[in-house]
Amino acid sequence: MLQACLIASALGFAGPVSAGDEKVAAGLLAAFEANRASLAVAGTIYFHARDGSIGAKSSLEEFDAALKGDWPRLTSSEGLYLFDGKNRRYENGYPIAEMVAARAELIDSSQLLTDGETTLHDSISLQPYRKPLYHSPGLYAGAGPFFRNAYCIPINLGNPEPPYFDLGKHLGDALHGRGGAVLAEVDPQARLDGASVVKLRVDLPNDPKDSGRPRFTFWVDPDHGAIPVRMRCVRISPQDQVITIYQINNDDIRRVDRGWLPFRYSVAETSLTPTGGTSADLVHEVVIEEADFANPPPRSAFALAFPWPVRLSHPDQNGDLGTRQVWDLKDFSPEARERARLLWSLDVESARTSAAAAGPHWMAWLGAFALIGVAVLGASGLSAFRKARRARSDRAATGDDPSDGV
Repeated sequence: MLQACLIASALGFAGPVSAGDEKVAAGLLAAFEANRASLAVAGTIYFHARDGSIGAKSSLEEFDAALKGDWPRLTSSEGLYLFDGKNRRYENGYPIAEMVAARAELIDSSQLLTDGETTLHDSISLQPYRKPLYHSPGLYAGAGPFFRNAYCIPINLGNPEPPYFDLGKHLGDALHGRGGAVLAEVDPQARLDGASVVKLRVDLPNDPKDSGRPRFTFWVDPDHGAIPVRMRCVRISPQDQVITIYQINNDDIRRVDRGWLPFRYSVAETSLTPTGGTSADLVHEVVIEEADFANPPPRSAFALAFPWPVRLSHPDQNGDLGTRQVWDLKDFSPEARERARLLWSLDVESARTSAAAAGPHWMAWLGAFALIGVAVLGASGLSAFRKARRARSDRAATGDDPSDGV
């Protein structure tokens, strides 16, 4: 009985959804997507991120209060997100001292670059018996790898295929009858932390890979881009009846050049125990320091620099794209990939001709070289980013215009 009450408390009580309720939900969905689309044209975002734990709490209400409070921050990073159309660049870097303190392998810095068709992803980590910073750059097809690794972007800004746990995705599925999603609740008179919001709940069918039926609740601010100030996913485990809760809070929503943007958001996952308390779990928080949506980033900003040249090959085509110290979007454009493919074809044909003339010995060497993988050690472009930010701060202090540059 206690578990039933706890589940009802976490989910809320829902009544039948009317045609008028569906109209309200459809209006909020349109407003949210319009706001997101207006911001996704071009922009520059500087942010810092922090990770920590809020510890075990005696109730879900205390858990909510702790997320908004001063919970212990264990690690911190800083980064940027630049975009103009399909061109995007993202960096998120932890100081080396924090990476060492976090036992190296627990956190990675990263830098990414994409033109919408190909993504360059460089994961930067500390590993035993290697140089202080170990880089793992590689090219991947599509923009999916960019957004899967750029996890500090608010409201999935610019993602052509918003991932799991997104207001636009789940509410759109429910209103258009996709994937078994059902609009289970619409409350235009709801309140959250003393503010008027519209509460929406979307239920998904049972997932055989997960425990229980996922249910998503969104508390939407209709006056600020229809951004959900709180999003909560609840899963009920049929084995032990413990509720698993995944929650995102969007705070400090501000008007920017073309719409509304949360300047602080946090992500947390916890479990509601049989006694009504919550377990101790990690929290990830992102705070935006600067955001400019009026001026597109310069074309030269869409490049990643390494301390020494690195070699890259395209993942879907035979073809070495070359060795460069600075990789620009044009270096893995369709034209560059086609040139590399033609050169590769000529090289392979030449090698086969030479091998056939030389005999089996050279054929064996050709096969051996074809199996050799390329491991690239690079160095972080984040140090240049930090120097640029310090320079911008100095210019701001002297009254110069700090908006130019990256």
